[in-house]
Amino acid sequence: MTRRTKEIRQKLHDDISNLAYFTKVYKEKKNNIEELDLPAVCIIMGSGVPSGDLLEIDLSVRVEIHDKRVNINDLLDDHAEKLETDLLVLGYTMDDLIEGMLMESFDYSKDEQSTNGVLGLNYNVKYGV
Repeated sequence: MTRRTKEIRQKLHDDISNLAYFTKVYKEKKNNIEELDLPAVCIIMGSGVPSGDLLEIDLSVRVEIHDKRVNINDLLDDHAEKLETDLLVLGYTMDDLIEGMLMESFDYSKDEQSTNGVLGLNYNVKYGV
C-alpha cells in the first residue's frame, strides 16, 4: 500500500501556488505567520483510513487561509471563494493523483487580540492505492 500523502500535499501546494492569490503557501501548519506573508495558506493532512479491501484511502485535508483585516470574515470568504471557484471544484483530481475531494466542513477562528483570522476548509480526499 502506498499512502501518497507527500505527493498529494506537494501537488495541492503547487496548484494553490500557481493561482498567485496568496503570498505564501505552506505544506504544513504554521502559527504566527508574519504580516508581510499574508494572505497565506497552510495545507494540513489529517488522518487517513483504508477502506474496503485496502485499495482506497479516505484522507482528511485542511486548507487554512490566513489573513489580517478589521472585517476579517468577509476577506476570508473572498479568498475561499477564489479557491473554490478556480481550483477546489467538483472533479478536481490533482491530475489523476486522487479520485476526488469533497468539502466536509469549514470553520472560522479569530485572534481576539488582533485582526488576524483563519478560515479552515476541511475536505475528504479519496484515492486508490
